[in-house]
Amino acid sequence: MKNKVFYFVLMLVLTACSKEENQNENFIIFGHSYGECIGPDCVKVFKLTDTSLYFDIYAKERKQGKHKYVELENSEFIKARELWELFPSELLTIPDTTFGCPDCRDQGALILQYSNAKKSWNFSIDQDKDELPTYLHPYVDKVNQVIGMIKVK
Repeated sequence: MKNKVFYFVLMLVLTACSKEENQNENFIIFGHSYGECIGPDCVKVFKLTDTSLYFDIYAKERKQGKHKYVELENSEFIKARELWELFPSELLTIPDTTFGCPDCRDQGALILQYSNAKKSWNFSIDQDKDELPTYLHPYVDKVNQVIGMIKVK
């Protein structure tokens, strides 16, 4: 039950984030969360624009409903920029969606938001690939790989 409450709060945070973001810019927000986790790596959220990568320090501190993005070095942006080209176009044909039951069994959740100047899509994705459509598997793997490679000070 604790995971479900955390997941619900996390979705509220992500939804609030989409309303606060500048709708005139293109970005991908991606990250992961683990409800039954202690420490700074339990929630990591990043914002990828056309030219930069940012880290949400408030997500790390679990400040719900608030976001503070700090720009990371260009070397970190280079690690993440491929997420633009690899983004599954199938996701842009459906409304905001939850895939599986993210973090219901302590398996974690992947946070994903795609925004262009016209529209924003929000997705919460189970880390258990048995719960996902096959077309999402490579992207989920890539997002997890990128999160693991990014160095945050």
